[in-house]
Amino acid sequence: AGLVIARSVKEMRDLGSKKKTELKRDKWWGELRREIRGHARALGCNVVMGYEEKSSIFDDAIIMTASGTAVSISSRREIDQGLTEMGLSPKARRSSSSEGDYKKRVDNKKKDKEEGGGHRKRDGDGKKR
Repeated sequence: AGLVIARSVKEMRDLGSKKKTELKRDKWWGELRREIRGHARALGCNVVMGYEEKSSIFDDAIIMTASGTAVSISSRREIDQGLTEMGLSPKARRSSSSEGDYKKRVDNKKKDKEEGGGHRKRDGDGKKR
């Protein structure tokens, strides 16, 4: 993982109409985006987070900068681990308070489907009727 940056300086003189100027700028941004993706792949990463594009115009020149943080994400488990390492709770996005409770709910849903039932009422002791 790491910071990825791509910069380009382009001459804006004689680009033609406003529409042609917009098309040229879009093309230039596309080149920078491809470069950013290439830098990320070179680092062994598959995602760029916090991506930003900035431009500054000086006389007839435009300086374009694209940047972000390249990271490698391959599974929900890795995302949860990363959130935990940052001191955030990945469980907060789930309604259960523990992985075990979540797994039990998934298993119960599978069991209900197999038994042909969906939502059944429960007795006071929690057993299904």
